[in-house]
Amino acid sequence: MARKPASILHVIVVTAIALVPADALCTDTARRLDSGWSVFTTFVQDGIGHILSGLDHALFIIALMLAVYGWKRLAAVITSFTVAHSITLALCAFNLVSVSPRLVEPLIALTIILVAAECALREKPEARVAVTFGFGLIHGLGFGSVLQRDLSLYKTDLVAPLLGFNVGVEIGQLLVVLPLFPLLVFLRRDERNYRRISRVVAAVVGLAAAWWFVQRIMELLSI
Repeated sequence: MARKPASILHVIVVTAIALVPADALCTDTARRLDSGWSVFTTFVQDGIGHILSGLDHALFIIALMLAVYGWKRLAAVITSFTVAHSITLALCAFNLVSVSPRLVEPLIALTIILVAAECALREKPEARVAVTFGFGLIHGLGFGSVLQRDLSLYKTDLVAPLLGFNVGVEIGQLLVVLPLFPLLVFLRRDERNYRRISRVVAAVVGLAAAWWFVQRIMELLSI
C-alpha cells in the first residue's frame, strides 16, 4: 500500500520542533518543574501553619485522642478524618463546592464541643470512625476556604497547591499526634487518674469551643 504524503502542517510542526535548541526545551522544562516545586512547598508550609496556628483544628485532634485507646484505633480514626477532609478540600479547590466560612466556622466549633462532651461526660468515651468522617467533611470545608483564599495569590494549576496544602495539613496533624499520644498511653497506666485528667482537658477544650461557637454565631448573625 502506498504511503500518504505528509501534510504541509505536519512538515511545518516537525521542522519547527527541530529548529528549537534542545537546551532551550530543557531550560523551559526545568523552570516549570522548579516553579511547580516552589508552589508545592509553599502550600505545604501553609497547610502546616494552618493546623498549628488554627487552634480549633488542633484542639479537635486532641479531643479525638482523648477518646481513642490504642494505636490501631488512632490510625483508623485519623485516617477517616484525613480521607473526609481531603474530599471536601478537593471539592472546594475545584470550585465544585462553595460554603461561606461564616457558616463553616461555627460548625467546626460545634464538632469540637461534641467530641469534648463525649470525653467529659461518658464513662468510656469512644471516637467513632463514621462520626469522625462526618466531622472531617466539615473541617475540610474550613481547609478549603483557606486554600481558595491562598490560590487567589497564585496563577497556577491546582494540582501542586492542592497536594501541597493537603500534605501540610497531614504533617501538622502528625506534629500534634506523635508527641501527645504516647503521653496519653503512659497516663492510662493509672486509669482512674487518667479519667480525671482527660475530663478536665475535655472540659477546657469544650469551653473554648463553646466560646468560639457563640462568637461565630454572633458574627454569622451580624450581632
